[in-house]
Amino acid sequence: MGVAGTPRSVEVNWNDNSSNEEGFRIERHTGTGAWIQIKTLGVGAIKWMDETVSPATAYSYRVKAYNAGGDSAWSNEFTVTTPSDVQTVVIKLIIDKKNYTINGISMIMDVAPVIVESRTLGPVRYIAEALGADVAWDPVERKVTLTRGSKVIELWIGRNTARVGGLYVLIDPENPEVKPVILPPGRTMLPFRFIAEQLGASVGWDPVKREVTITYPAA
Repeated sequence: MGVAGTPRSVEVNWNDNSSNEEGFRIERHTGTGAWIQIKTLGVGAIKWMDETVSPATAYSYRVKAYNAGGDSAWSNEFTVTTPSDVQTVVIKLIIDKKNYTINGISMIMDVAPVIVESRTLGPVRYIAEALGADVAWDPVERKVTLTRGSKVIELWIGRNTARVGGLYVLIDPENPEVKPVILPPGRTMLPFRFIAEQLGASVGWDPVKREVTITYPAA
């Protein structure tokens, strides 16, 4: 079992050593507090993203399998301390690769970043939350809203404009074809540069490695 954390999320992962589980139970505690079950997952699960954490806090986790006959033993306990919101955050991503790093810690996205209309798009939740923003999805409006403090950024699928602090702006003034899209198997993909810069980060591009580097605060 292992864990990796950003200021507002912790990825918990484990090996599925059971051949007949009905699911997994995850428990968490902070400090000297009691263990509390916070998630139940189904057959074959090997990871889960805890998005109910706070910055600069130590969390401990343990996992066990269960079925109708009972529960397995608990896994080893692992502890992670989430970083502070105010620290420097450096995120590195490679086009068409699900693996990425946050301050050198290796993590995995469920969908790899891609290039569309000569711009990098990806599942922006991983980036936004690492930069301290909350992400919400409105399926009726097909709208993504990112919020950090008083900053509110709204983007709509298929629209080349976003609303930032109540004002509409072009997502990419140099390329009006850049807009959020939904790619199979149903993942919302947003332009990394626009989101990162609106949240106060800078974006670098290495064409040889096809690597995007996002740095907060802006370098």
